Amino acid sequence: MLNSLYFLSLPFVSAFNFSQIFVIPLVVGLFAITWALITGGLARINFIQLDKLVLIFLISVLISVVVNLNTMGAKNLNHILAIFTGYLLFYFGAERFSQRLSIEKILRLLFIGYIVTLVFCIVEFLIVNFTAYDIDAIVFRPAVEDYTPGFLEIILIRSRSTFEESGYFAAYLGMMAPIMVYYLWRLQHRYWPRIVFIVGSSLAYFMSFSVSLFIFLPAAIAATNLLRMLVERRINRNAVAAFFLIFLGFLVLISTDLFDVMILRKFEGFSFQDRSNRFEATIDLFVNAPLSNMLFGHGPGSYFNLNMQPAVSVYLNFLRDLGLVGLISYLLLSAYVFFGLLFARDAFGHALLMSYLVTLLFFISTPIYFLPHYYLPLLFYRLRILRYKRRRT
Repeated sequence: MLNSLYFLSLPFVSAFNFSQIFVIPLVVGLFAITWALITGGLARINFIQLDKLVLIFLISVLISVVVNLNTMGAKNLNHILAIFTGYLLFYFGAERFSQRLSIEKILRLLFIGYIVTLVFCIVEFLIVNFTAYDIDAIVFRPAVEDYTPGFLEIILIRSRSTFEESGYFAAYLGMMAPIMVYYLWRLQHRYWPRIVFIVGSSLAYFMSFSVSLFIFLPAAIAATNLLRMLVERRINRNAVAAFFLIFLGFLVLISTDLFDVMILRKFEGFSFQDRSNRFEATIDLFVNAPLSNMLFGHGPGSYFNLNMQPAVSVYLNFLRDLGLVGLISYLLLSAYVFFGLLFARDAFGHALLMSYLVTLLFFISTPIYFLPHYYLPLLFYRLRILRYKRRRT
């Protein structure tokens, strides 16, 4: 029950929460971990090669916490709990999930949660833009100020669904897209869920209107297919022609006014200046920090203690929070998973590679690194390895 509830609750990280620290998936995850420990879940874990890199990363986080313990506060606790809950659930839950829930059942639960976010997105967009009703009066969001980002030059408010901002919702949409396509086209054969997915996702892409989504999702699709073709040595004329047409389409796009409206204006004015200021502040902090902080950072969520805005990049925030050791350990973990999925032969491995690449690309332009759905490609990667080991034995 807790396992199923955890997967259903993953998108609910802002809406309907009454605490900025103990959000719904975090609470469910903590209960799941506690239950796993009580029932002997730890004793049944089979450690694999991947786990060494995960443990190294978690140790770097723990060292960062110890080094900066005297400056820790509520905001830091939120980040620490979210990081450790995600990865500990990844450990304690993985084998139990594989025993109690099949991958198909997990994907079904994720699909239900995905559809709920789409419905919420559409309803929110219509209410906010075309009625005078205040949706925030019934949808409580802790520590979120007035949210009125528009898009293009139209006076419309972007939808954020169950997330804190539309950009975080867009990252969720992009990461889930390949996984949902695999589930709907490979594991179930009804047409209406596919139609709901296509129509609902298209509307959500427009209503959240994230430039990053329009760039990173197509880039991940193209890069994943090209890399798989290179690995499998099946480059042919049709493949070359397809990528040439994609490149030609991109050239046409950047020569039109649409590119100027959608992309370039995002990097003009206050938005670009704000991003630049945050980047410079983070780099200056790192360069002028004591050696201990350069190596291990200022602690998870340190921007609050340092009285500065977080950088608009997960990688820069890792550098500030966890230092060089934490950033390098995370990049090593990411590279191990990425190349492991790159050489996977099955369709699910292909979908996970695409999903993971979308996530890594979004980390360039999003500041938060601890949202629970970011761990899904890692969890599925681990479950695939465990399934393979059981078949071998």
